[in-house]
Parts: sequence; structure tokens; C-alpha cells
Amino acid sequence: MRGIQVELIVTSEISAKMKEEPYEAILKTIIDRDNFRIYVYPKAIKIGMTVTDNCLSLGLYSKEPDF
Repeated sequence: MRGIQVELIVTSEISAKMKEEPYEAILKTIIDRDNFRIYVYPKAIKIGMTVTDNCLSLGLYSKEPDF
């Protein structure tokens, strides 16, 4: 809403969830903004990352279930 560039990459599974309420209503308010992009990746994503002006959060997923 403040004009900050947002690019979101999600799996097909997450994309389907985003078409349900309450997420659909939220997306309708931002989907047409010039600074918002959403991409759907068809395979499992093995990394999670958030980057802001002040923070970098990186999540890596292990193959080991107990790790």
C-alpha cells in the first residue's frame, strides 16, 4: 500500500489456497497494483526467504525429518 515492491513466489498448492477466503479478498485489494507481482512455481519450493529494507530472513529445509 506504501508503494514498496513486492514479488511473491508460491507453489501451486499455496496458489489454490490463496483463491479461498479470507486470502482472496486480500489479494483483490493488491493484485492490480504496479508494485505487486505473484508467480506460481509448479514444483515444491525448498527455500523460504523474506527481504526487506531492514531484514533478511532465510529458511532452508532439511531432508532429515528430525533435523
